[in-house]
This record gives sequence, structure tokens and C-alpha cells, in this order.
Amino acid sequence: MNLFKTKNRHQLGIDIGSSSVKLVGIEPSGGSFLISHLAVESLPEGTVNNDTIKDAAQVAEAIRRAWYHSGAKTKDCVLAVPGSSVITRQLFFPRDMTEQEMESQIEIEAAQHVPYALDEVSLDFQVIGESPTDRNQVEVLLAASRSENISILESVIEEAGLTTGVVDVETFALGNAYSALIETNTLRSQTVAVIDIGASSMIMVVMHNKRVLYTRDLSFGMRQFEEEVRRQLGDETNIGDLLTSDAAADDAEHNLLEPFRDQLIQQIGRALQFFASASQYQPVDSIVLTGGGARLPRLAPSLQKDQGLTCHVADVPGDMRLSNRVSNRLAKSQGPALMMALGLALRGYE
Repeated sequence: MNLFKTKNRHQLGIDIGSSSVKLVGIEPSGGSFLISHLAVESLPEGTVNNDTIKDAAQVAEAIRRAWYHSGAKTKDCVLAVPGSSVITRQLFFPRDMTEQEMESQIEIEAAQHVPYALDEVSLDFQVIGESPTDRNQVEVLLAASRSENISILESVIEEAGLTTGVVDVETFALGNAYSALIETNTLRSQTVAVIDIGASSMIMVVMHNKRVLYTRDLSFGMRQFEEEVRRQLGDETNIGDLLTSDAAADDAEHNLLEPFRDQLIQQIGRALQFFASASQYQPVDSIVLTGGGARLPRLAPSLQKDQGLTCHVADVPGDMRLSNRVSNRLAKSQGPALMMALGLALRGYE
């Protein structure tokens, strides 16, 4: 199964999260893209846990509903495995090496770096470009994931009545969306930490000039906030109401939002410190927040103050045109939570 290479165009990006399934279709428009199809379907709690699909039938049904409600015609999809289930290595080969020679060498390298039998693993590689230190070499990214991780996604998509065109990696999809939809000339010259805040986890991808420098998965997300809200205010509390600007005017801000925001900032700060100490690259210059948790009230300005770095929320759909069949209200309400699905949908146009 290809982890990188696309097979055809007009594929749907499907982001399977721990709380919902997001389906996005895009089309070229005036040198950019418009969102041509969009649907979001909730998942029962526990359906996906710790990046693992626990109830394939529930996920397949949610995907089936999303495809139907989106009005899409194509059944070709791009999905992603979590970065935590993928082994990646940066390799360097002579630039005059043929693709066949490179494939043979990749298998040799994989046998050294992958702690599984190669017949249990799906392998792929992508030539990144010229080596930053030797013009006679090219940098190659090797990615390997256990075949069962791929098979689970394929079986879920098949049960939903769709087909799997490409299986990507979440961290790369996030970086791809940033490079294609957010990165400006100013940001391209900077080292930028793209931080996706999901329901049960966070993903940090550090980018520079369209290149992924570093990735890290963090086991902390909005679910901790939701659990605390229900503990203090009861199971019937509308979490969405607490995440509006009006929430700042009542006790929820002081008792719930502020403590969780502080925890979130602390987690992000630790991840940034780890990158600074473990990487040979220059420190982060800017932070871009994505994911459903990115709209936590006052998170971006509070994080900016704490870290002394420019920080903003990447509300990608707000900067993209929508087709007539896409609900403006849905796109606006989801905002930065669509970043991963958009990155997957972009694979069809590479």
C-alpha cells in the first residue's frame, strides 16, 4: 500500500478522529482550491481510542453517512495512519542512483531500522530533494508501518462502500496542508511549529520552507477539558457553549477554561523545549494552531505571551472559497479542525 504516492485526482480526504469523522473534497480554482464537499459525523465515545479503531462498524457507518451528506460522487479516499504507528528515517543516497537501485537499497536500510519482519510491514519512500549538506546526494524519507494498520483502514473504507486510494501519515498530511494553504513568503523563511489540538491528542509538526523538520505526538487533548466540565457541571452541559467568547463573562472562564488553558500551554511549551534541545535546527519562530482545540478562548494570545512567539489560529476554510453545495455554517463552525482532512484531500493534486 502506498504511503505517499497518489493514484488519481479528485480524492476525498477523510480524517478519522476520536470524536468525529471529517470528510473533505477540494477542487482547483483560480490557482488555489475551493472546498467542493464537506461533511462531519460524530462518533460515539470509545469508538476510536488512543489512535486505535475499537469499533470498525461504527466508524464505517459514520464515513458512509458523511459521504452521503457531502453529496460527493467519487468514492476514492485518502486516509492517514497516526504518526505514532509509523517509523520514519531520513536517508541519503547518491543523486545519480536509479529508482530501482534506490528501492533495493531502501529494503536493506529498512531491515536495519524497522523492528519487524519486512513481510509484516508496508514500506514507502519519497525523495525530498537535494541534501542540505552535499549536492551530490539526495535526501530520501523512508516510512514504514505494520501492514495491519493499513489493512484496518482499508477494511473500514470497504465496509463504508468506498475505496482507498492513498494511505498517508497524519503528521505529513498536516505539514502538507500548512505548506499548500497557510505558508506565506514570510513564514517560509521561518521555522514554524504547527500544532494540531484534537480530542485525545496533539500533533506538533515543525516546518521550514515546505519541509518537515520534526514531528511529535502528545497524549493530551480536549477530552481532558470535557471530562472536567462534566465532573463539575454535569453530563448535560453543552461544551460548545463554553468555548464561545461569551463564556469569558461567567465563572466557567475562571474555574474551567483558565486552568485547562494553562495546562495546554504547559504541554505545548514542553514540546517546544524538547524540539529546541533535541534538534540541530534553529529554534521555532512562530506557532500555528489547528484542530478543534485551537479555538479555545484566548489560547493563541496566551500562548504567544507565554512563549514570546507569534501565534495565530489557522482558520483554513475561512480563507478558502466554498462551492454552493457546502454549508457555510458547517465550514465556519469546524474551522481549523478541518486542517487534517484538507491535507489528505490535497494528495490527489500532487
